[in-house]
Amino acid sequence: MRDALAERLLAEVMAWTPEDIARERPDLQAMAAYKYDEYQQFGPGMRFIESLASWLGQFEFPNQRGKAYEFVKGKLLFCSAAEMNHLVAMAYPDKIRPLLIRGAALDAGGNPRAVARIASSVEFRVRRRRCLFLGLSDGARTDVFRRYNSSELSQEQIRQTYEMPEERVESLLTSLKDDLCAILGKDPPESMCSFRTLVLLDDFSASGLSYLRRGAGGSVDGKIGTLHRQLAESYSPISRLLDSDQRDLIVVLYMATKQAYDHLTQVSDEIWKAIGVSCSIIAVDLLPPKIRVRIGSGDPMEPIIEKHYDKGIEDDHTRVGGTDLKYGFAGCGLPLVLSHNTPNNSIALLWAKSESMRPLFPRVSRHKVTSMKEPRNPFRLRASEHIESDATFIRLFAPGALDLLPSGSELWERLHIIRSAPGGGKSSLMRLFTPAALQTLHAYRARDECKELYQRIRALGKLCTSVSVRV
Repeated sequence: MRDALAERLLAEVMAWTPEDIARERPDLQAMAAYKYDEYQQFGPGMRFIESLASWLGQFEFPNQRGKAYEFVKGKLLFCSAAEMNHLVAMAYPDKIRPLLIRGAALDAGGNPRAVARIASSVEFRVRRRRCLFLGLSDGARTDVFRRYNSSELSQEQIRQTYEMPEERVESLLTSLKDDLCAILGKDPPESMCSFRTLVLLDDFSASGLSYLRRGAGGSVDGKIGTLHRQLAESYSPISRLLDSDQRDLIVVLYMATKQAYDHLTQVSDEIWKAIGVSCSIIAVDLLPPKIRVRIGSGDPMEPIIEKHYDKGIEDDHTRVGGTDLKYGFAGCGLPLVLSHNTPNNSIALLWAKSESMRPLFPRVSRHKVTSMKEPRNPFRLRASEHIESDATFIRLFAPGALDLLPSGSELWERLHIIRSAPGGGKSSLMRLFTPAALQTLHAYRARDECKELYQRIRALGKLCTSVSVRV
């Protein structure tokens, strides 16, 4: 029943005929079931089709709704959890392992094309064990990475974060020495008892700026910038883990844009060589530039993006990108949604929520900013504020809730105090008597789902037969 109601709401928003509904229903149901319903930031009771109807309803003109709907059908990219895990599974065997094989071949003076021979050599096994894999965020999915590569990599090589406590350093070095002793069949030389290759893992980058950027005065900022400063300090925990003479860094992103890849490659070349570190940037899935929605490209979504934008969604963190957020952070213009969250590099229409913007895929930000521009209405902090359309609110409102109110003239001749637990329905009841809700109810009075509520409200003396509303 929920699916049928959601489809009916969408059909009303789009002004579809029965033939239109029959044509679009299979596509909508397939999109929702196969991917979009798994989006983790939908609120309770909200799924893709309901969110789509609400999102399309904010656009004023039918042609805008049509263009936005075609954008969702034809250009939106959604990376499911299964697809992201597949990229995680590919990262080591397809991208990292070939680099290690090539490095082992060069060290031994052998032919890097003799893969089978190198992979079975002691030199490669030592090189592989001297790798340390660190997550840059929760998106690194180090648990998934560990499970997929348990036959080749030690549990002790894979850590969830690059923030390394002092007590962990000795434990990792002791474990490394024990494993090298088993590989070599003898005690390893002291120069070998530290990690040579540091592999940084994360799920996605669109601009590369949050990972690595030049700050004021030439400083190196971002997640990798923090690591750069730590490696430059010989006494830091992460520096003590690594070989002082031979240090390799591999940054692995399961998904990245060409813009991010080029930025990270350029800045890395500038900063790592200065401290004697060889750096490689790897994108398991490199998104091509053609997917972007670009300013001035003539994309049908351009005028909609320009018109439906609230500058209030910007803050100090987003300004680091050097642009507004119409086309996302750093102007990336991505039509991309990840199953666990929407990147802020995607066009703001997809994820931003404000007084004038409704998101299709609501985003949870890492940076919580409290706005001081105006206090929020406390009645909108409970469940009813999730129903942003007055038409939807009227259709969902149960007429039986009005039984709580006194009958006859007593309702309007004295003060009444309504108490309930949070979420008990006070906000919904008050919203019903707002001018916008009453006008919508009057306009929908002939519809079967609204007739009873309309008659109950008329009996209370709040609506007349004309379109005016008396409050």
